[in-house]
Amino acid sequence: MRFLSRRLSLVLFLLTLSTTCFGQIFHVDPVKYIGFITLAGGTDLLNDALDDNILGNVDAADVASWDKDDVFILDRWAILPQDAQLNDWSDYAIYTTAAATIYIAASDYNRWDNFMVLSEILLTQSAVVKWTKSVVQRKRPYVYDDNVTLKQKKDNDARHSFCSMHASSAFAMATYGYYFTYRNFGSSPAMATLLFGSAAASAMLRVTSGQHFPTDVLAGALIGSGISYLLCRFHDSGAESIYLTSNGIGIRF
Repeated sequence: MRFLSRRLSLVLFLLTLSTTCFGQIFHVDPVKYIGFITLAGGTDLLNDALDDNILGNVDAADVASWDKDDVFILDRWAILPQDAQLNDWSDYAIYTTAAATIYIAASDYNRWDNFMVLSEILLTQSAVVKWTKSVVQRKRPYVYDDNVTLKQKKDNDARHSFCSMHASSAFAMATYGYYFTYRNFGSSPAMATLLFGSAAASAMLRVTSGQHFPTDVLAGALIGSGISYLLCRFHDSGAESIYLTSNGIGIRF
């Protein structure tokens, strides 16, 4: 009985420890963080200031010359009319990804470093996507819809199709959230489904709502995930973590 009691006590101790004790997954140097955020933020704001000048103005003749046949052949099926309701649902999907990611980042004592890494990721992908939009100037699918007003087609946002900020942001957050989860607890199909499922839903809804072409959201997803993974790896402290999963208890180094 004494032996069983000791074993039971040890198991209870490990279970308690595994759910409350985390390694410091990310480590951020505050001075370097300020420098990086200043650079990334400045690049992002510079685009806000120069985007209109880079895009220039279009007139009715320019709009009339836009031809569906100029769209990449694999994207032509996605020349769809605007759907405001589906567009709203794409926002709800990304809110789900954001809520789950924020919950994960705030889940342990080292939350400030966690949020600093997350802010670097989001600001960096935002700057990259904004400048890509300005340089590429791809027209959104809805500009080919006769029911859309000329004013909306002439608006600069109508030439911001490539690539998708929604897809980039959603997959950046999903990659960050799952990276953190995996480092703490190992493989988690449920969390992967929640994070990447909601991110994928947001991306698909951007296509079906007439806001983006499939290659827009694919490029956005790759940019967001890539930047997120690289910055997570860069800031990974390499510290061990005690974790509990459905497969058992263990220590990760």
